[in-house]
Amino acid sequence: ASQAKEEALQVEIRHRENLEKVVIERTADLERTLQELEKSNREPALLSSRDSLTGLYNRRLFDLKWPEDVLININFPDRKPEDVTEVEVTRQGRRDQHILHAEHRTDPRGMDYYWLAFKGILSNPPEGVDLKAVYDGKISVTPLHMDLTHGETLGNLKRMLGGVPPKS
Repeated sequence: ASQAKEEALQVEIRHRENLEKVVIERTADLERTLQELEKSNREPALLSSRDSLTGLYNRRLFDLKWPEDVLININFPDRKPEDVTEVEVTRQGRRDQHILHAEHRTDPRGMDYYWLAFKGILSNPPEGVDLKAVYDGKISVTPLHMDLTHGETLGNLKRMLGGVPPKS
């Protein structure tokens, strides 16, 4: 009886191992199928957002809603339209500060002022920022938030210097 129980247990263990293998194989098959579906769905999505003749984006993309305090900054590379490689949605980048300089100028009324400019040297921006996209010949589209106030520092300064901390 003990031997029969042991054999039944071994059969059950093999059965469970086989089921586990089947589950792993089916999961891998499903993941491959999902990737294929996602890939095949990208093309219709692209076709529905671009004009088939010109390759330009349709107005539908401009029907997207975004918050009132957000604006869309678009930068174009300095090249012929046919030489633009693509449109990239980016973060706002920063130029290298060591190439910043101040030019003394005089306005038409004779008033002096200083114009902050960058020397004619390209920055070395990271991937995913507007400057890098434009340098690479792409049109950069960057959503910008209008309130540039740093809330945490504002609260700390109000606590240090007096005044009511801002409401979150």
